[in-house]
Amino acid sequence: MSWSWVAMLDLSVDADALAVHTAVASAVAHDEEGRHVGVLAAWPKGGKPVRRAVRMDARLADPAGAAGWVSLGLIDAERAPLFDDPAVSGALRRVLAGPPADAVTT
Repeated sequence: MSWSWVAMLDLSVDADALAVHTAVASAVAHDEEGRHVGVLAAWPKGGKPVRRAVRMDARLADPAGAAGWVSLGLIDAERAPLFDDPAVSGALRRVLAGPPADAVTT
């Protein structure tokens, strides 16, 4: 499996505004109420594009692909839970209980 970087960007921050231009794929992100919450961007493996970028399966970012629905939960690295944290387990159970997902990454 190959990996890539992914991060939620705030385009009002200069570093984020620059980083979005090097992304291989990006999309405007909205919350459940339709409010703009940032830009979700992906970059190829290599140097970390922004400090808070995390790794994901590279197959999840297709620049030519159709729009999709994403459920995303990111927290600061200092507070990152262990993989067996109840919040992580709960999120995985919620994914498994819903309609089949095209992809899942943790």
